[in-house]
Amino acid sequence: MADPHQSPAGPDAGEVMERTAPPPTRTTAYGSDPAQVYDVRLPAGTAADVTVVVVHGGFWRERFDRSHAGCQAQAFADAGYPVAVLEYRRTGMPGGSWPGTAEDVAAGVAAVLRDPGLPDRAAHEQHLGDGAVAAFMGGTPEQLPEAYAAADPCALTPRAPVSIVHGLDDDVVPVGISRSYTAWAEARRAAARAVREVAGCEHFGLIDPEHPAFAEVLAAVAELAS
Repeated sequence: MADPHQSPAGPDAGEVMERTAPPPTRTTAYGSDPAQVYDVRLPAGTAADVTVVVVHGGFWRERFDRSHAGCQAQAFADAGYPVAVLEYRRTGMPGGSWPGTAEDVAAGVAAVLRDPGLPDRAAHEQHLGDGAVAAFMGGTPEQLPEAYAAADPCALTPRAPVSIVHGLDDDVVPVGISRSYTAWAEARRAAARAVREVAGCEHFGLIDPEHPAFAEVLAAVAELAS
């Protein structure tokens, strides 16, 4: 867990959303829709024998695509990891929202695992927003109880180790979300590690390689890969 007294300073919040990254090594389709693709970035030198799969954030909304994850993905590649950044159909797009978006992510990860040019193992990260969940699901929990039950991460025990990194200054997704999930997983003896809580880090710092907090993300990935 990060030192709670440490307050890393970094670039302005959200700046990474506008920053450009070098083009990916290749882009591969995993479905027939133009949004069903993933970008591959490969290290320049010796590569680790695991693949980092980045599932970009943006509350599943159409206007946020994988471009804002380019710098983050390139930083993973520069650290020696082969990387796949998934794109998927989002809220506002044909086939997007629940369950299409979830089906795309599952299909994309499966395609990455089959990709002969990438090592066979994956880690991923995810990113609430004003009305984002209801828009994504197509209604409220009261209206769609069965769908919400099926989409609830706490309805399924993780099949792979889970490591969570969360900024203590995140006012978009409160750190309590990660704490409650970790407590749930620990109670069921699931393979979830304690939350890495990063002081001085808001919502965007963890996807920004220029923010000191990004070192915590790299450390979490290295821990999972070991």
